[in-house]
Amino acid sequence: MTQANTKSNNKYPFTTKREILAQLETDATFREQCMLILHARQTSDEQESMSTKYKNARGFMSSHAVNGTRIAKALMSGEALSDEDVVLMDSMVKRYTKQLAAHFRTEQLKNQPELAEETACFFKPQA
Repeated sequence: MTQANTKSNNKYPFTTKREILAQLETDATFREQCMLILHARQTSDEQESMSTKYKNARGFMSSHAVNGTRIAKALMSGEALSDEDVVLMDSMVKRYTKQLAAHFRTEQLKNQPELAEETACFFKPQA
């Protein structure tokens, strides 16, 4: 997955919400990739029912579940999106920068586990 490349000067090694938003505003391919990420984060029964059943901060919010799932399925099957669906996707995906940042951070930690210790100062301990 392509991610925003500009990093802040506070040594935070992960892609920030602001960086993700900047890339979403300029990169149509990245917006499509992020829609697919959000769809993949839905549970399998949410994907099947095209709804949001759980308050797990993953995937689409309930108001986006039907259209988000429909658009993601169209992207996965290689269908061309209508102009209306492109506009809908472009406005929808920008609402998920926090979730996308968490996704990219998790992926980066999988690929670079040594970052977990180096970046512990950036995260609150879980109680």
